[in-house]
Amino acid sequence: MWNLSYLKILKFNSLNCYIIMGIMLAINLVVLYFKKDKFKEIKNNLNSILTNVLIIEIIFLVAFMAWVYIRSFNPVLNNSTEHFMNYGFINKLMNSDYLPVEDIWLSGNNINYYYFGQYITAFLNKISTTHVEESYNLMLALLAAFLITLPYSIGKNLGNNLIKDETKKIAKVVPIIIAILAGLSTCLGGTTYYSIYKLALNDPNYFYADPCYYIGYRPDVPDKTITAFPSYMNIEGDLHAHHIDTMFALTMLALLLQYMLAKDDENDTEQKIEIKNNKNSKQNINNKNIKQNINNKNSMQNIDNKNKKKWRKFFSLNIILMGILLAIQKMTNYWDFPIYLVIIGAVVTVKNFIKYKNFKEKFLVTLAQLAQIVVLEELLTLTFSMQLYISATQVHFTNIMSPLYKLGVLWGLPTLCVIVNIITILYKYFKEKKGSIFAYINNMNLSDIYIIIIGLCAIGLVLLPEIIYLKDIYADDYKRANTMFKLTFNAITLFHISTSYILVKHIYQKSSVVKKTATVIILIIFITTIGYGIDTISYATNGLKNKTMDIKNVEDYIKVMLPDDYVAIQWIKENLDRDSVILQKVDGSYTLSTRISAFTANPTVLGWHGHEWVWRAKADYSVPDEVDARWNDIFQIYNSEDKEYVKSLIEKYDIDYIYIGNLEYSESTDKNFSTLFKLGEIVYTNGTNYAQSPVYIIKVNDQ
Repeated sequence: MWNLSYLKILKFNSLNCYIIMGIMLAINLVVLYFKKDKFKEIKNNLNSILTNVLIIEIIFLVAFMAWVYIRSFNPVLNNSTEHFMNYGFINKLMNSDYLPVEDIWLSGNNINYYYFGQYITAFLNKISTTHVEESYNLMLALLAAFLITLPYSIGKNLGNNLIKDETKKIAKVVPIIIAILAGLSTCLGGTTYYSIYKLALNDPNYFYADPCYYIGYRPDVPDKTITAFPSYMNIEGDLHAHHIDTMFALTMLALLLQYMLAKDDENDTEQKIEIKNNKNSKQNINNKNIKQNINNKNSMQNIDNKNKKKWRKFFSLNIILMGILLAIQKMTNYWDFPIYLVIIGAVVTVKNFIKYKNFKEKFLVTLAQLAQIVVLEELLTLTFSMQLYISATQVHFTNIMSPLYKLGVLWGLPTLCVIVNIITILYKYFKEKKGSIFAYINNMNLSDIYIIIIGLCAIGLVLLPEIIYLKDIYADDYKRANTMFKLTFNAITLFHISTSYILVKHIYQKSSVVKKTATVIILIIFITTIGYGIDTISYATNGLKNKTMDIKNVEDYIKVMLPDDYVAIQWIKENLDRDSVILQKVDGSYTLSTRISAFTANPTVLGWHGHEWVWRAKADYSVPDEVDARWNDIFQIYNSEDKEYVKSLIEKYDIDYIYIGNLEYSESTDKNFSTLFKLGEIVYTNGTNYAQSPVYIIKVNDQ
């Protein structure tokens, strides 16, 4: 749907979304038809499969409904974070026939950002008949449900493979415990900052956002870095790119685990063919001519199967799915593209080096598969990439590092678990010393190998911002803030899954009393970090008590804060074309200035100045000339008394309507707007709450 709309082949509407879904369903049914053996396997294990599916669906439904209930106490959409930006993107997508969509904060230009996550929200909107003011919070609930069920499923499969040869009854509990820990920690968990400062020290100044700003602000130092995580973002209610991509990132981790655990059934297939060939030969042994024909046929069949086996090494459905999913991640959050390309490369390389004996085979198969993934990803994102301009492309070495004790508070526990787990595995090898290290790895449990890979990747994501950062418009104290934010946001998810597995595994497996006791203590500390989400929910919702404001959906925030603007916004939605350019006040990021464009999806000349600077910065990271020019021109339109000059600026930006509200009065020096009233017709006015400053919407006369 995304690509067909980009190519102007299909409109992005509900009917076409349903048609696309129907086509996908048909393709899946065809695939299922040609995989009859797999279908028989499913049929034979139907009860077990349905039970597992039912459990997952129940967990998902409970988590989803619980988060809907939680959001009902605080469903606000405010300007303190990037709510307005994300809501504006979704709003514009809902009111656009084709992609790419116009930037509501830079009229006449397309959005220069990775917004596939907001597109997914709009897609779900179109097929579920919900309104955008409702679906914003439903999408947050959906993410929360995925943040539990996807890690739960990953943990369950890791555990199942760990105890696959076990006969003890208690072994069956191991996968469930890993799954529950992985799900709860990913959705609700924080870092040990919460365990230390809130629980152990009972810091009276503790605030739930503190762990995100610990390195740069407690105490205040000239290194303003950010270390957010999914539970914080979900409670903050921000549908930003990195948060939405968590559901795709977790799906990629699940797909990589399936790839790692997949059995190579080629030998079994050959054995079945050989048995069948022998059986056919025996049945026809008295007939030499028939026997010869069968042998010839069988020989040809063996050759065909060997050729299939040869090519099957290079092509697989898993590899295709990785390419598709990586493309989605790239368009959802560009930062996750290189991160998960590395993780994919690590898993695929290790799996192939275990699977194949010949070094040339290992190398060629790995190279071919990774090339397929990248080529497919590039093809699927071609329309998107052609429209996207990225200014942050320079990698610099950092000249400042985080204090070691702060890194220890945030990342010490999971890092310790990953390192000790690796040391334990290596110690076992050197103790037994049976064959080479490569032979030892080949015989290792595949769940252990997978956990080592994602655990080391998590450590790498934490250490990388201490060495390098990606240069952007932020400088001085803030220069590595964005790099650390985006990398560690992924690291904590990898840490939650790997730590859940490692701790349960080491408690279950045979070890000394001292080791088990130490592991149990670490497990208890890890479990306390889950309290971060529970405590934060209580704070953000006033203990799940009565709401302080009469807010039922995201737009009711404006209804309470700026009632006259809210009424005007509803009038604009009902009466004006959504492509009409409406001039409004311009201001910096995280201000209310963009409330009209964000809530109506009508483009304005310039929205949040800082965001447009980030998205369109020049090669030297300075402000684009057009962004500054638009800021100055907007000020002139609201203040100049030169009618012809103002008219020329209106023509320059194809402005259809001029909005004058409470915030616009602060934009004007004389506050009478006499020049603007001469340029058009007042099509809307109200002043129920601001008698001194009524709202006006002026329709500009055709030039």
